[in-house]
Amino acid sequence: MPGYNTVMEVETLRRRALHYDPDLALVHYVGNDRRLPYFLAEASESTMRMRCHLWTWLRTRTLRRAHPNGDLFLRVPQEVPAAYRDMEGSEPFSAAFVKLKEMSRSNGFRVIILCNLWANDELKRIANDLSFPLIEMGPPMDAYRRSQHAQGMYEAGLILSESDPHYSAFGHEVIAERLEALFEDRMKTARLEPRAGQGFGSKR
Repeated sequence: MPGYNTVMEVETLRRRALHYDPDLALVHYVGNDRRLPYFLAEASESTMRMRCHLWTWLRTRTLRRAHPNGDLFLRVPQEVPAAYRDMEGSEPFSAAFVKLKEMSRSNGFRVIILCNLWANDELKRIANDLSFPLIEMGPPMDAYRRSQHAQGMYEAGLILSESDPHYSAFGHEVIAERLEALFEDRMKTARLEPRAGQGFGSKR
């Protein structure tokens, strides 16, 4: 099932995760995170009762395999039901990060944005304005691909398949190594200091 967008993620953090008293919020950004999942299209009260969303998802996945340009997310504002228009697009996307900044200040946790590949200008502006560290995975992924003399990410073993750009297990290892290097660097330079008397990511 298509995942939450950034607005949904920030609201879920506010409602369901703050009581865990986090040290860090890691926002994993991908290109569709300003959009809404397809199953919210025409999601009126009557269709929500009658539609089988599992069947719709399976049918869409089948069509997507047959047609690589198929999509699981709503692309244009006209497709978004009125009830959900405050959750889609650039303005709600930016506002979600502002809300996240406010939550991080009031609850004492830090925020890092992890971009799936290369960050667009909008995300770079948001990260800069809010002083959020921004990690772009495009450069290390591309460097590894070139080191293997691979034509694409799939040939390099970084994604699941040519038609499914989700990272493979090995691709996730590359991400983990990049995050580990960032944490070590930040701790050494004291730019990302642990809470008083505690190690990074450990409170108890």
